[in-house]
Amino acid sequence: MTETDERMKKKRKIQEESGSNAEPAQVFPPRVVCQFRQKTAIKNEVSQSKPGLSTDVLASVFGGS
Repeated sequence: MTETDERMKKKRKIQEESGSNAEPAQVFPPRVVCQFRQKTAIKNEVSQSKPGLSTDVLASVFGGS
């Protein structure tokens, strides 16, 4: 028997001795999911917004042409 089962068994035994058969139900408040609107559009073309190196710089670094 696991420790959890033993604790539950002990809890039931104590409740039966005290005369309280109803277990208290745990009531949780409903979860709220906040949805925020997007202020700026996501750009599909990320490569165009990044500054790129010119081909002559890349050629001199990597030894091309």
